[in-house]
Amino acid sequence: MRNKGFIIFTVFDDLTRKYLNPLGLTMSADWPKLLAFHQTYDRIDHAKANEHWDVLLIDIRQDFNLPTKRKIKQLLKQKDQCYLFLHKGRKNEAHIKRGNKRAITELLDKNLEPFVPEFHHHHGELYDLLLELANAHQQRQEQRYTDGLNQIEELLLTLKEAEVQATKSQFLQYCMSIDNIRSLLRLNGGSDPQLPFPSTYAHHPAVQKTLRQLSELPADAHAEQHALLISLREMVHRDL
Repeated sequence: MRNKGFIIFTVFDDLTRKYLNPLGLTMSADWPKLLAFHQTYDRIDHAKANEHWDVLLIDIRQDFNLPTKRKIKQLLKQKDQCYLFLHKGRKNEAHIKRGNKRAITELLDKNLEPFVPEFHHHHGELYDLLLELANAHQQRQEQRYTDGLNQIEELLLTLKEAEVQATKSQFLQYCMSIDNIRSLLRLNGGSDPQLPFPSTYAHHPAVQKTLRQLSELPADAHAEQHALLISLREMVHRDL
């Protein structure tokens, strides 16, 4: 079984108290909090460097000073796979999300799932799962606790798959226009902010070849266009 960990940015307040209290945790945002079935820590500096953990809860207002970074880095080194969840927040808090994500990715660039979903801290699927996890922990029901961790992982992977499929659909829809195809052919690297999908699709050699063939077809070559679009669709749906 993989040694996985969940890093969750949230806000420690009266709403999150509903799962913090059963875990024996307070609303203090001074230090991230650590959760495992056998032990919880209200301050990660109280945990040993090799302490087993399942969930790392971090308040978005956390100051990532050097001692905090060192301790988090020690804990992250234990894990084969880490999943990161960001606090959704308000539009004017976008800079906080960027800073939180950067702080973690700088500490752990390997074994970190690149898909990072966002959730509200006080309602929704992740909040409900944390409540369930806290209740299982409080009642010392280890299997229920383990199931709760698995459900958090399944939630992220389900959302990831949905986003992948949406991205594929956006890309294929974009390629229905010859003007759009020509703009994709002009992409040599980086990311075009106007694209509704990651530009890595447009950079793939096989995609570039098909797009070039499409752009060179005469306007009335409908059968050939259809065949190439089908080829492109198949290519994308099998993940290139």
